Amino acid sequence: MPNLIMTNNERAAIGEKAVLAVFRDDIESGGIDLGTGIYDLVADLLHLARENGIEPDYIIHMAQMHFDAEVEEEAGL
Repeated sequence: MPNLIMTNNERAAIGEKAVLAVFRDDIESGGIDLGTGIYDLVADLLHLARENGIEPDYIIHMAQMHFDAEVEEEAGL
């Protein structure tokens, strides 16, 4: 059975893989930086949510809640 508990570093690595899967060529050529790739990917995911009847603000709210909980959990708060 796979380990379902990840560290925040592992979560960041997954995010990096996702951004590079989409924007590797642009980032490596200097066309965009990693920050731009990250917010472009987030925006693309919000478009996907809306096209599937999911409110983008709900996605942002839930993602922020998950992020905060994961940071607090790893910090032992």
